[in-house]
Amino acid sequence: MISLCFLFSSARGRGSGFLTGLFTGLFFLVRATALFLLPLEMAYLAWRRRWKGLLFIALGFAAAVSPWVIRNSVELGAPVLMPTKGSLNLWMRNHPEVLALEGIDLPEGIPVHSPELLRYPSTDSLQGELARSAALGESAREFMSRNPRMILWLAWDRAGEFLSPGGSTLGEGARTAGFLFYGIALFGAIGLWRNRRHPETVFLFAVFILYLLLHAAAHGGVRYRLPVDSVFLLGMAMCGCMGKDGECAL
Repeated sequence: MISLCFLFSSARGRGSGFLTGLFTGLFFLVRATALFLLPLEMAYLAWRRRWKGLLFIALGFAAAVSPWVIRNSVELGAPVLMPTKGSLNLWMRNHPEVLALEGIDLPEGIPVHSPELLRYPSTDSLQGELARSAALGESAREFMSRNPRMILWLAWDRAGEFLSPGGSTLGEGARTAGFLFYGIALFGAIGLWRNRRHPETVFLFAVFILYLLLHAAAHGGVRYRLPVDSVFLLGMAMCGCMGKDGECAL
């Protein structure tokens, strides 16, 4: 939410965009999917014709992530940006046996082709973390390409899980509390609709679609929905400050 505040200020000519990139980079260091926010933010600034902001937002992001990249260059021997755990997640989250352990059973009508690609690669022939990550990622991507029906079904299932109130690994207490999301989403959607002519509302809608697609394709789960919850919280603020004309002066 902090990065969005700086982004909207930059789009209105009240900032350079450096702090937008900086806080987006700090968010990336906590949750790697924030990397996909960067091109969306840059596209938004380009749409608002803030061309100089494109350079500053990139500089701010680089300033935040450079210590991480330098550390990887020293420890791993390569300037890795994305965490190597991503390949392991991609492999596990599309493995039918691992999914079954999480209570996700594939429908009987969906065949599983080339299951041999899911064998964990031998570590004897792979030296170093980067080599193991590359091998896992390659086998996972090839398995996904050979099982499009399975991946489409999982994407649909994860989209529902992404919009669920919680539960499962979080427990029933979290599920009960998670029902508050629907109230926030309802009033947030009203606020966003009433302010649909604002460029900021268009960007917030794009953030919602981006994260829904990301997690439907890769992971899912309410724990990773925080940016989307922020979208609806901002929508609630818009709903609560509407004037007589039905709009919020952002």
